Amino acid sequence: MKKLTPRQREEVICKLISLQMTLSASIIEMSKRFLNNCSDRTNNSAYSNHPADATHGISIEEYKASRAIEKLRQIDAVLKRTDFDEFGICIDCEGTIPFIRLCAVLTTLRCVSCEERKENETAEKNGRRRGYYMAERAYSL
Repeated sequence: MKKLTPRQREEVICKLISLQMTLSASIIEMSKRFLNNCSDRTNNSAYSNHPADATHGISIEEYKASRAIEKLRQIDAVLKRTDFDEFGICIDCEGTIPFIRLCAVLTTLRCVSCEERKENETAEKNGRRRGYYMAERAYSL
């Protein structure tokens, strides 16, 4: 499999950095809304001690923030590989990850074959049949 051209490499890295900046801004905005919601609840609610008030609307924001933070961690892991000239190289088989895959799944660390193998191993370990994750993913599109 042929290696990424410098132009392809630069294109994917720019997309990663752009996504990183977008996620960071999103996390900051979610944090501001969370703090405003907390402030509004303590200052304006006649039922501020009611258990329903304590969790209303927060869990969704926290979930979104945790997903964004996890995606930032994945981006950081991929970008660190650029420092060691390992970007675009599968962590399992050390083969080249195709440019089209890198564009489709910016945070991927594995080629398609190794990712499928890992997903099937995970599925079997968890008592599911082979191909479970791939089928599940196809239905969610």
